[in-house]
Amino acid sequence: MTQHTAYSAHGTGATVQVDRIGQWVHVTNGDSGAARRTSVALDPSNARDIARTLLTLADEIDGRGTDSAEVKVGDRVEITKFREFDHDYVGRFGTVTDIDTDAIPYRIALDNGGFVWAVEVRKVTPDAPTRRTVLLSEARRAAGPGATPADVLAYAKFLSE
Repeated sequence: MTQHTAYSAHGTGATVQVDRIGQWVHVTNGDSGAARRTSVALDPSNARDIARTLLTLADEIDGRGTDSAEVKVGDRVEITKFREFDHDYVGRFGTVTDIDTDAIPYRIALDNGGFVWAVEVRKVTPDAPTRRTVLLSEARRAAGPGATPADVLAYAKFLSE
């Protein structure tokens, strides 16, 4: 059994515990001696989704752990955010040719020619799934086993918006 304890900012006695019990991840909050103690059991997939969400939120708060912070000139990247309200180049690949210190820091030489400046990028490694691959996997799961390829693509398009 693996157990980790995080102490709540709202009180000295409140805790969150995470345990493995068989094939389930159990999350319990409250003190072991408290009258009000709640627990949930998560399958591994849901536990991973929650863990990713927690990491994303923590990264937004302190700016750590983002792929963009590790990107260097010469790295192969995928554009994850082109502009605040413009998604034209999201999902496109290229190579970082310059990094600036302004709000749109990454100059990307696109694989199909030309260049753009992007707000956020993700370093691409041979083992890293692309955004499109992730969306397609999520769409297949959401569409269900009897879905046609057109259904899966419609779900993927919906998820990308």
